[in-house]
Amino acid sequence: MIRVTEYDVKLDGRTHEVFGSFGGLQVAEELLTSSGLSQVQPTGGNDRGTLRVDLANGLTIFPLHLKSNINNACSDATGANRALENMAIDVPAKLTTAIAQGFARQVDADKRNAAERERVIAAVKVVADKATAEGRTTIIAGDFNTSLEQGKAGSAFADCNLQPFECKKAPFPAAACVAGDGFDDTFAILTTPLIGASAFALLTQGLGRTYKDTAFADAAIDHMAVPAGDQADFKAPTLGCNAGVDLAQTDWAAKACQLHGSDHFAVVTTYDP
Repeated sequence: MIRVTEYDVKLDGRTHEVFGSFGGLQVAEELLTSSGLSQVQPTGGNDRGTLRVDLANGLTIFPLHLKSNINNACSDATGANRALENMAIDVPAKLTTAIAQGFARQVDADKRNAAERERVIAAVKVVADKATAEGRTTIIAGDFNTSLEQGKAGSAFADCNLQPFECKKAPFPAAACVAGDGFDDTFAILTTPLIGASAFALLTQGLGRTYKDTAFADAAIDHMAVPAGDQADFKAPTLGCNAGVDLAQTDWAAKACQLHGSDHFAVVTTYDP
């Protein structure tokens, strides 16, 4: 490491030091904001930030952990249902129907989660574009907490009319997205791109499930994105255990074979400019 910058939605003025290639590095602090970006909510509150980590080989990494996709409204409903059943108390018919068919608060929660991811990834796209303009090879990587599911992943800011749907983890029922584009534009902000002029490419597009819970969709929620012109500088390493396993790698990234103590499978790429 030759330089590290902490990007946060609230500046706290604290100083940090990390150990880099040439000794201790003082970590600079800068504001991460989506304010002023058209059709994107302003960052703030408990939104998560990122780091800019510059390596001596010309690579700049922006690590991410975007807002969880768990729907708290559905969790509350299914939790109440389970508690009543455990106490041998009759479950109200309205609760059973709400879990089976969905309800307004559930829809609001899904849209709110997507908006939180969108505003953070939009702010990160702005600072990543600046690094790319400096001649750095830029990679945005981490737990995006969303996947490229049909009906969910949008390609424009004009979202569909999201309808209530059954309270379950996955897969997302594409039919719930009515009259328009998907409601989660996290990926499109990078790849279309909806923000900035430079398009990013997902090294992980087509990779299989990266979260251990099999109740979620069989699609990656952990991703790596690089400027489209730099995609050829990355390739999937050879992991013998992935031979013959469906969706275990793309041309540019591979999924680790074991969890190694995590609840996610690591995603690996090789940088070879």
